[in-house]
Amino acid sequence: LVSVVMTAYQAAATIKVSIRSIQKQTYAHWELIIVDDASSDETGEIADACAQQDTRIHVMHQPVNGGVSQAANAGIALAKGVYIARLDSDDIAKPDRLAMQVDFLEA
Repeated sequence: LVSVVMTAYQAAATIKVSIRSIQKQTYAHWELIIVDDASSDETGEIADACAQQDTRIHVMHQPVNGGVSQAANAGIALAKGVYIARLDSDDIAKPDRLAMQVDFLEA
């Protein structure tokens, strides 16, 4: 299992595309942990809607903005995977990203 930890702040314009890039991975054994870092836009609602449609997606809502490092550490604390991958809410992962990284780490 690969735990993908995504930090998000004011990312309503980009987060859905970023989430979809993980859902399209050729390596299917993953979980996505999204940490909404107290966004005041629709970031949290978009993340929640995606999580309702895909049980591999988990959303954590921070009550106070703590910054990217604090949000990443909070997500990592929830991770169940053997490996942890980081992705920001405005990043797009190529479809073979996780497969390539797992292959490399296991070699």
